Amino acid sequence: MTSQSSLERFLNFYQRWYTVEQLQVLSQQVGRAVLDINAVGSQWPLLDWFPKTRWLDEDAISGFDKNAPNLYAMDAASLLPVLALDPKPGEAVADICAAPGGKSLAIATYMGFKGRLLSSDLSADRVKRLRYNLRRLSVPESNEG
Repeated sequence: MTSQSSLERFLNFYQRWYTVEQLQVLSQQVGRAVLDINAVGSQWPLLDWFPKTRWLDEDAISGFDKNAPNLYAMDAASLLPVLALDPKPGEAVADICAAPGGKSLAIATYMGFKGRLLSSDLSADRVKRLRYNLRRLSVPESNEG
């Protein structure tokens, strides 16, 4: 019997729910997914398995502007829980422990910015970062009770 690495066991188990391409992002040593809210005119290739998301390779990471008004870089593996959730436009979703906001942004993007998203965190400092990122990417905000 051959011994499998932890990564191989993980990939074999989760292939029930995800494609091999989606899971391979977990094994890549460098590179980031970039949510591109406008998804136009970028030099990076679009991912075909997550809307409005591009692949930022190792060479591009150093020059990436993390404060660009329509871009948010994150580990591609962070997109997998959103795929598992599969939120639909018009649904209500709660993202608790949401700061700094990557998964909330991914959920909003996946839903086409149609629906209700509650993003919260226990830390006031982390909520500030969450709010900053949501505003920077122009995610509509409501303070309804």
